Amino acid sequence: MEQVLGNVPKDDRCRCREEKAAAGGAAGGKTTDLLRKGVIAIGIALVAWFAFGRASGDTTGSEARALVEQGAQLVDVRTPAEFAEGHVPGAVNIPVDEIERRAGEIEKDEPVVLYCRSGARSSRAAGILEAAGYEHVHDLGPMSNW
Repeated sequence: MEQVLGNVPKDDRCRCREEKAAAGGAAGGKTTDLLRKGVIAIGIALVAWFAFGRASGDTTGSEARALVEQGAQLVDVRTPAEFAEGHVPGAVNIPVDEIERRAGEIEKDEPVVLYCRSGARSSRAAGILEAAGYEHVHDLGPMSNW
């Protein structure tokens, strides 16, 4: 005895799916591939966002200046060569690659403002300090935001 699904016998439903796949399978496959690629691109973008942070910083120039005026430490996380070429007056240079090792040079209970050239390194340094228990970390992002 043939099983009936709804009003259409099961064998006929299978046959309909096979005919649809044969008629429009290529178009359906292209749509599926585009959708899959879109989902992958969004996933990569999200991973990059979380891995590298916000390159624009989370603190405005006016906020950073006010924090420094109130005693926050200003840290330039660029390389010593970049620092030597020019920096914000009053900043100390602790390159991002040394921030974990030299974190003791930054007061843990006091505000610190970080900056670099583009904002990527200051965001990375902010994450390192926050993971080490620093609670008052302010990422200016690029030095041009000063």
